[in-house]
Amino acid sequence: MTWTVRQSVIATLAYAHLFDYPLTHEELQRWLITDTEKDTASLALLRRVAQCHEGYFGLSRIKDHVRQRKQRFHASQEKMRIANRVAKTLSYIPTILLVGVSGGLAMNNADPDDDIDVFIISAPRVLWITRLLTLCVLELLGKRRKFGDTHVKNLICVNMIMDSNNLDLPHEERDLYSAHEVLQMIPLVNKRNVYQVFLRENAWVQRYLYYAWQQNMVAYKDFNDRKNRTICALSDIFIALVRLFEYPVKHMQLWYMRRHKTTEKITDGMLRFHPKDTRAFIKQRYISLLRKCKIPLDRRFLRSLK
Repeated sequence: MTWTVRQSVIATLAYAHLFDYPLTHEELQRWLITDTEKDTASLALLRRVAQCHEGYFGLSRIKDHVRQRKQRFHASQEKMRIANRVAKTLSYIPTILLVGVSGGLAMNNADPDDDIDVFIISAPRVLWITRLLTLCVLELLGKRRKFGDTHVKNLICVNMIMDSNNLDLPHEERDLYSAHEVLQMIPLVNKRNVYQVFLRENAWVQRYLYYAWQQNMVAYKDFNDRKNRTICALSDIFIALVRLFEYPVKHMQLWYMRRHKTTEKITDGMLRFHPKDTRAFIKQRYISLLRKCKIPLDRRFLRSLK
């Protein structure tokens, strides 16, 4: 990526613009699209290339987007309280090592009627057991989003589960979109330092969001749910026992899901369920906006967007 600071600033604002999300100066520094340490984007530069309103910067319709961002912030606070309560309950499932929120909520940018996207990391080789236990708990709590639901406000959508032995994203998905998804995710439960391992395994995100990765590595350095040795030992025994049922539980769920297949991605180390997969749509809109802003796209970066 051979952009100047000015081009990186415009490209960063353009990506945020896709989500109607104006940025503060501090947020722009954090989410600056760059693969190396650059000179900081000064406020003077921001004012030359962007519209400004109440300390927020954007490419256009700045007043509307600031008003909308504030409304979404208030809606997101309620959803985060719900997410924290649910995450605390899910943390009692021994096979779960991490529970985090993703999507718009992770950026305090959720609409009032949105569901709550949850990301989970399981212990090794208990992916499908973890999914089953999670859905059962959410059903009991009355918070599970089901296939075909139209009223999803504040329901929990478990849109991604990863095995802790397979934390690196596939090479074909290592792009700006995924880098944002990795670094925006907010961990609420973190056992055995698995979040720190997740960041290290996905260090490729530095090629797009150098500063955000560095800040996450520092901010979450000591974040960990500490359990005493007895609880850890009992959890290990439970995991070893339920692992015996992983294969039949997997095929039972696959049989049940066969009628509802849409944009799921299922591998040995990852389950991803998105009712609407916006990846391709976002990428094409972003390419179009960058060209409109006259931002040069080198071959590697353009190839990663397609």
